[in-house]
This record gives sequence, structure tokens and C-alpha cells, in this order.
Amino acid sequence: KSKPLRSAIQRARKKNQATEVELEGEIAGTQRHFHAQVSPLPEGQGVVTVLHDVTTLRQEDRIRRDFVANASHELRTPLTAIRGFAETIEDGANRDPEATLRIVGEIVRYSQRQQRLVDDLTSHSLAESPLHEYEAETFDVRERCWESFSSLELNAERKQISIRLEGSDRPTPVCLSARALDQSLVNLVENGI
Repeated sequence: KSKPLRSAIQRARKKNQATEVELEGEIAGTQRHFHAQVSPLPEGQGVVTVLHDVTTLRQEDRIRRDFVANASHELRTPLTAIRGFAETIEDGANRDPEATLRIVGEIVRYSQRQQRLVDDLTSHSLAESPLHEYEAETFDVRERCWESFSSLELNAERKQISIRLEGSDRPTPVCLSARALDQSLVNLVENGI
């Protein structure tokens, strides 16, 4: 049924030329990937075709690519913020000691976040799992949201955007990963900015 495979077999028969092709198709309702090697037999007696099921390898390649793309994005986020804060100081914020202290605090916070991300990458190899499991803890979700948003205020102000946190005034305890929530919120808001 595969046109590339038929073409490879014809080429091997007519031109006495070995060929390799990548194929994909559905077998028993499952999408499969194959690597086919087609070689002519001596004196035009036919061809030998060997199919290797490379489905698992292709899936691992896709997981690896997705992992690298996600890790790059996660690492770029704190670096962008650190650079923005450093440029703010360079542009003259250092004349205001209060603003400088606040900005340096944010640089330290983002540096720590960067370190946590690097630590996560170091401690979780791709072979184990591309998904990182976080430890749940109980905390006030409003407080954590505000901490996440406040770290982006300077970036938002530069683009004349205001960040507001609306909701109940009462403490709202949740049990989940504070780090995962922080990463998600910072990514969403930063992308919005």
C-alpha cells in the first residue's frame, strides 16, 4: 500500500540500487513508524526488504524535542526578567535607592527561580520522565498569586500595562505545588505582557 516502499522496491529491481525509506501507517488501530531497507538480490533474482519498527524511537525523539523546547522556554523566562531588571538599573533607576533595592530583590528572586529550574533539570533525567512531579503544600493562593504578579510589575509598567489581582479578600488555602503555580502564572502573565 505504501507508495514510497513500492518506489524503493522498483528502484532496487530496475536499477540494482539499495534504498532506505521511512514509512508510517496504521496497524491494528495504532499509528506505527518503520524504517525500510530494500536491497537487490544478485543477478536480478528479486529484492530483500527489511522493515524495522522505529515507533518507540520516533516517540522518544518527539518527547526529547518537546522537552528541550519546554526547558528552553522555562529557562528563558527568568533570564528575560533578570535582563529587564538589570537594564532598568542601567537606564537610571539606580538614582532611586528604594527602586534599586526593589529591583535587586527581583533579580535575586529570578536568579533563585533560575537555579531551581536548573536543579529540576539536573535531578530529573529525560529517560525517567519528561514530566516533573511537584510536591504539594498548603498555602494561601491569593498571596502566592500576588507574589508571582508583583515580580512582573516592572515589565508591565514599561509597556504601560497594569496588573490587577481580583477576588475574595479572605485567605484562600489550597493544597498544590507552589512552584508549579508560580511557573504557570509567571509564564501566562509574562506572555500576556
